Parts: sequence; C-alpha cells; structure tokens
Amino acid sequence: MLLPMRQREGRERKAVSLGADKAYQGEKFIAALRAMDVVPHIAEYEKEVGISKNWLTQSEREDPGFVLSQRKRKLVEKVFAWINAVAGLRKTKLGTRRRVDWAFRLAAAACNLIRLAKLLRVPA
Repeated sequence: MLLPMRQREGRERKAVSLGADKAYQGEKFIAALRAMDVVPHIAEYEKEVGISKNWLTQSEREDPGFVLSQRKRKLVEKVFAWINAVAGLRKTKLGTRRRVDWAFRLAAAACNLIRLAKLLRVPA
C-alpha cells in the first residue's frame, strides 16, 4: 500500500521516513524504500541473536529521526497491547467484520479517554 502511494506523488517533498517493526527488516523491502528516497527506520535484530541480517546502513542508524521514530513506534504498540489485553479484543468472538470494527473503535476511544484523563490530571 505504501509503495504505490509514494510513487504517485509528483510534487516536491521533504525527507520522508518509515518506522516499522523487525518483521520488515528484509533486504528487498529496505531497497524499495531507498529507491523511493524514504529513510528506513526499521527496528533491528539484536546482534547476539544472529537470526537474520540487519540491512540498515550506519548513516540510517545515525539519522536524527531514527531514535524518535522508534520511540513513537513504541507508543503505538502500547495502545494495541492495551486493546488486546485490557479491552478484550485478543480473541474476539464477534461474528462479522462490522462488529469487530465497532468493538475496536470503542476500545480505541476508551484507551484515548484513559490517556486523556492522565494528561489532564491536576497535581495536588
């Protein structure tokens, strides 16, 4: 989905980056991002594990937005973890896609209300 949308843009643009999980640490995917002038901010495998090769260059790792991108990615992951664990959508038994969509939107709204209450809390 990202690739065709990115290719359609014809106007001048500033630097663009893409933050993603370790699952996207593939040579072909990162090469495609580079071909579109997108800076990959992909989480990397641990050095000790040796499961797969990390395809980011040193300059991409040292990019000022890399650390920020990884922090923001963690915030998004926390929301989905809350929706799965607390809101009970890990094993949903709703029959239709429409009902699952409704339940997900309700859970996301509840998560936002909880976050909002913490942001607006007045210290004693």
